[in-house]
Amino acid sequence: MIFEKIEKKLKWKEFSKNPHDDALEYLAKNPSRIYWPFLLTGNTNPHVIDLLIKVGIFNPVTLVYTGNIDFDNFEEDHLWRFISRNHSHRALEIIQANYSMFTRHKYRLELASNSNTETFNYLVTRTGLLNELPFSPDCDLWNQLFSNPNPLAMQFFEKRLQTHYKNSKEFTSCHVHVLCVENLSKTSISFFDFLLKLESQTSPLTPSEIWFVRMFKTAIAKMAANPNAAKYLASKPIEFYSTESLEWLSVDIRTFWQNLSGNSTKEAVAILKQYPDQIDWKIFCEKNSHPDAYNYLLEIQDRKIDIMQLAMNPNPDMVQLVESSLRELGDDASQDLMRRLLENPSAVELLENNKDLVMAVLERGDVSVLARNTNPRVMPWIRACIDKFTCYQDLSMNPVIFEPFEPSLE
Repeated sequence: MIFEKIEKKLKWKEFSKNPHDDALEYLAKNPSRIYWPFLLTGNTNPHVIDLLIKVGIFNPVTLVYTGNIDFDNFEEDHLWRFISRNHSHRALEIIQANYSMFTRHKYRLELASNSNTETFNYLVTRTGLLNELPFSPDCDLWNQLFSNPNPLAMQFFEKRLQTHYKNSKEFTSCHVHVLCVENLSKTSISFFDFLLKLESQTSPLTPSEIWFVRMFKTAIAKMAANPNAAKYLASKPIEFYSTESLEWLSVDIRTFWQNLSGNSTKEAVAILKQYPDQIDWKIFCEKNSHPDAYNYLLEIQDRKIDIMQLAMNPNPDMVQLVESSLRELGDDASQDLMRRLLENPSAVELLENNKDLVMAVLERGDVSVLARNTNPRVMPWIRACIDKFTCYQDLSMNPVIFEPFEPSLE
């Protein structure tokens, strides 16, 4: 286990982000070393909430906040925002046990993005916390609801939209560049299903629904980056994406095609294939991991392939397209390509088939990129180079340091 070799060199600030269960256990035994902002905003392990109970932040029986916190860099605001966003049942129990904290406006807004069905129902039907929030496009509530993947969030929004706005005069002060539109790259499938339902509805729309459709019609450049928008984007006729059509809608054309180039969905790739001259090939090769994107690259052979960007693609099949170039590039370019591959968890199979090139890079001392690779199969190389590391920030965050799996280097 790599952890045992670097334990005394841990960077606690970064280690607080390490999502491995063993990392949380170690942090629970050393609460004074935790960097709380990173733990509460950057650690993706759902069991962080159990750590909060173990270290005495919440009473283990009543779950009431103890308030007896004497940890450096601990801020209550981070704690309550974390609880508001946490979609576990335990978080709901803590919300119920500390209800008065969540009557504050900023935490009620955070609660609107909570995707737990039980929690969302509790907030709407039993407490009214969300019903009491201001409802307008320049209010963060819209953004939180749109990013919530639970369909209940959009059902709640639809009811509020229909009851809050009585006539179109109330919409005159609102425009498309509000916060919720700026964040369309993060919105949920439910949001796009609602928008598509309105656009395809045959019965007359209410004034609020008409305004809602108009507000988002020119925001398609933002939507193009969101995989959740795939069905909505595919609902448009292919002519909709012509330059003339997009210009007529005042769409930021360059941003639209850049965003769509990195959208890893079948629907996005289908649109891109109809407009190959508009594809941003650097973004497409680096970010588009859909199997149809891989097949498209095979169709066009090597005319548009950017080898350096492809080395960072999360699809292992896409990364394999790099292999033929590994030994054809000049020394500097080959080294740069190998460093990109060493950082990519999806490139391990290719790396294992070219161990001589891997070792050539590592023998030069270029070991830092390994620290960011979260695939357990890179552990033999990390172990072999552990004495060459001079910076431990990335390694401290990497869950692979706790993995016992150590395949042979032979």
